[in-house]
Amino acid sequence: GIEAEYPPERRDLVSFRPNDAADLAAKLNELIALTPDERAAVGAAARRAVVERWSWGYVAALLLSRDG
Repeated sequence: GIEAEYPPERRDLVSFRPNDAADLAAKLNELIALTPDERAAVGAAARRAVVERWSWGYVAALLLSRDG
């Protein structure tokens, strides 16, 4: 999943428990508390995950691979 792109020590920040505002708040507070370099690393990891899984190029290749 997406968490595989994140630094191992930050993989718990990928998601929060559904309907759990306290868990979401805790994750957001943890993100806010990161140093600028740590936030940049998490942001870069999130971008890699999104581009890899949902970019137009990936989606197009996936659709074309099913058309045969």
